[in-house]
Amino acid sequence: MSAAQVDEASEVTAARGAYAVRLTLQEGGRESLANLSDTNTGNRMAIKMDGQVHMTLTIQGRIPDGRVELPGGNTVDEARALSVLLVSDILPIPVEVTSAVMIPPSVQGDNAVRNGLLALGAGIVLMSIFFIVLYRATGGIVALGFVYHLLMTVALLRLWILAGIAPLLTLSSLVAILLSMLIFAIVHIWCFEQIKESLKENTAVRQTVASMFDSVQPALIWIHVLLLLVSIGCIVIGSEALTDFGLALFAGVGSAFLTFFVWTRTLLSALTEGWDLKKLSI
Repeated sequence: MSAAQVDEASEVTAARGAYAVRLTLQEGGRESLANLSDTNTGNRMAIKMDGQVHMTLTIQGRIPDGRVELPGGNTVDEARALSVLLVSDILPIPVEVTSAVMIPPSVQGDNAVRNGLLALGAGIVLMSIFFIVLYRATGGIVALGFVYHLLMTVALLRLWILAGIAPLLTLSSLVAILLSMLIFAIVHIWCFEQIKESLKENTAVRQTVASMFDSVQPALIWIHVLLLLVSIGCIVIGSEALTDFGLALFAGVGSAFLTFFVWTRTLLSALTEGWDLKKLSI
């Protein structure tokens, strides 16, 4: 028997103030219930809902009129809810896909990425002006280094794509790139301040630059390796946004490391050793 054979179900007050649900079956259900109750008197009948046994009742005798009274719970609301379920036959509910529509990014999300790109560009311009004003010609090397750093970051992100991992241009990835550029800027400020202090002591330019690179190299290697490990951790255990952050941070930190040792060190070493500069504009 199924709920489709239920003709009517209503909540009632049973004996001793309890709540119940009174079922009235359709013609086909009445005959089935009469035969079932006649052959199973004394046995228990299970009421199943949604594939699970909701209650069991003892069959006390033949039920010829198709009327059954079920316990309806402790409140009238529980009894009413049970009666509605039995009449509507909504258990189980079939689910099927009728259409699929691709929803584009919301205006707010699109604006967030656009504003992030503007902030990244403005940050690069401001940091370039800062280095040129504070460190003059030597700062110009860093200003051009920001462009080199950005190109290297794009190249490393391209390597992720070739490896089968596609980083998305999201707000978190833009934050990671900007963070790597800030690290790049802080490293150069630290190095240039060391050069300025050494030049105040009338140390030769060539010796000062070479000594600076030798002294900072171990610390810079460890710092960048640690940041690369952090980015890998974000990629492995992070959510989707954190994974994009980790991919972009790995590319940005790797680019900062390569830019410092390939771009900055090569140019400063060429100027002081190849051209044998006696004075450094810093």
